[in-house]
Amino acid sequence: MSERRIFIQEVIERHKKGELLECFGAGTAVIISGVKEIEFRGQKVTILDDKTLIGPISHEIRNKILGIQEGRIPDKFGWVKLLK
Repeated sequence: MSERRIFIQEVIERHKKGELLECFGAGTAVIISGVKEIEFRGQKVTILDDKTLIGPISHEIRNKILGIQEGRIPDKFGWVKLLK
């Protein structure tokens, strides 16, 4: 897999053009957490409203990760280890 860096200026520009669909953070405990707002050098970008926790793409990713963790979806990557 190749690495592609996304700089904050690109995020702001994509938002201005209406091309920024979603933004989220991911981690072991939280799985997926939506980003409501980003502020950089005085520029504020609002991504989610007060009622939306995560967007539809984030929701789909969250469900797939949960499915793998809970054994409902096959773990093709060997991420899950059974503890005895």
